[in-house]
Amino acid sequence: HPSCRHRILWDLNRVSGDNAALPLIEERMVRLDGTILDVELTAAPVTHQDREATQLFIRDVTERKRAEEARHESELQLHIALNSARLATWSWDLPTDRVTWSEGIEALFGFPPGSFNQSISSYLNCVHPADRDWVKQNLAEARESECSFEVEHRVRWPDGGTRWIYLKGNSAADDTGHVLRLSGVVMDITERKRTEVEIQKMAAFARYNPNPVLEFSAQGKLTYFNDAAQEMAVTLGRKHPAEILPPQVAQLVGECLATEEKDRKSTRLNSSHGYIS
Repeated sequence: HPSCRHRILWDLNRVSGDNAALPLIEERMVRLDGTILDVELTAAPVTHQDREATQLFIRDVTERKRAEEARHESELQLHIALNSARLATWSWDLPTDRVTWSEGIEALFGFPPGSFNQSISSYLNCVHPADRDWVKQNLAEARESECSFEVEHRVRWPDGGTRWIYLKGNSAADDTGHVLRLSGVVMDITERKRTEVEIQKMAAFARYNPNPVLEFSAQGKLTYFNDAAQEMAVTLGRKHPAEILPPQVAQLVGECLATEEKDRKSTRLNSSHGYIS
């Protein structure tokens, strides 16, 4: 290959000049049909018919290089995916008590890279004290027999903050049923837990609100009403809140949704120009 030609010629001249073998190197070569190959190449000085010569040994490693490149690309994509999802993998070898963490595990706990040692204690020390026994119990049960487990628990960050972690794992046993390995994933689910709390607050607000609260689908169908709405219907001599709704309720819901969407688009447009109204 043109990019390697001068380097290979220099190496071959060094073989004859130094009378020493060339260590194994990887280069690229071009076949007569123009196909580019990745090769392993080595050379050694020899004597042939009373003349000094250089013997070349070349092996085609194109398929191996392609496999290595594909594996590297796969690892890179996995790394990007794990970081984007705030997710990491782990594997606990029980006979050696050694834990292998994927890159980025420390970020889930607020620590700098490389600060976790290869033991489960690094993980447990980060678990919120109120949740630690629960996590230990699940791990202990998984060590006793082959099974799957899932745990949601809190962790304490070094800055005092609290995050939520989803721990999922599987245990693998040998032919005798003796568990040898636990492995799985951990994921930051803090945002999901915050959303759940907000939904619970909204549900509680609607349920316990002393005023009538009604919810509708986008098609104008009544999907929820609280006790106050039911009491209002009874007061008006009806059995169900749907009986006191105007006939054009679907049209009214559609108009409300259209107005909301218009306001949302207006906000996005204004914010793109540097202000929000």
